[in-house]
Amino acid sequence: MYQRWQRYAPDEIEVVGVQLPGRESRFSEAPYTNMLSLVHKLTEVLQPHLDLPYAFYGHSMGAILSFELARELCRQELAGPTHLFVGAYRAPQLPRTEAPVHSLPDKEFLTDVSRRYQSLPDEILESPELAEIFIGPLRADVTMLETWNFTNSAPLECPLTVFGGLQDQSVTKDELMAWRAQTNSAFNLSMIPGGHLFARESYQQLLKAITNALEHYEELAQVV
Repeated sequence: MYQRWQRYAPDEIEVVGVQLPGRESRFSEAPYTNMLSLVHKLTEVLQPHLDLPYAFYGHSMGAILSFELARELCRQELAGPTHLFVGAYRAPQLPRTEAPVHSLPDKEFLTDVSRRYQSLPDEILESPELAEIFIGPLRADVTMLETWNFTNSAPLECPLTVFGGLQDQSVTKDELMAWRAQTNSAFNLSMIPGGHLFARESYQQLLKAITNALEHYEELAQVV
C-alpha cells in the first residue's frame, strides 16, 4: 500500500515502510498476535535509526501500533516522532462496541471482517485458496487489536493528526475526534475520500496532507 509513496514524496522526505512478519517477502514467518510484544520488538529494531527527525503513519491496526510505539519510545526516553499520523481507527481510550471475532471459524471470520471494514475483495471471500493465503496475517492483526487493552498514560508531546475515510462505516467522526485527548500538542482531524482503505484509494491526497504537516514542522524548527 505504501510502495508508491516515495514517488510522490518531496526529495527531503524518505518513506520507510515497516514490513511485519507474515507479509509479502516475510510470508513464511509467524505473524505477531500480541500488540505489546510487537511494540517492544519494533522499539529494539528502530533504536539505531532514531538519529534523524522522523514521523509515524499508522493505518487501522497500524494506528494503535504506531501510537503504542510512540508511547514506548517516550517511556524509554528515546527520541520520539516529531509528528504522529494515524488513520481509520477510533481513539484508543474508547471502549469496544462490537463482539470479538478473532476466534471465529475461517468462513465466519472473513465474512465478519469484510462486513466490518468493507476491505476484502470478493475474490478472497469466494476462493478457498486465496482465503487460506490471507487469513493468517489478517487473523493475527484482528487478534492483536481485540486482545490489546488501553492503559492510561500521559498524553504525547508531539503533534497528532488523525485521518478518516469519508465513506468508512467502521469508525465515526466523533470516534476519530476523540484522539484529541492523546496529545498535549497540536491536533488536527482530516477526512479523506474513500472507505476504510482510503490510504490506498486516495494515497496522493493523504500523502500531500502528511508532507504539508511535516514541512510546517520544518518551518517552526527553523524559527526556533
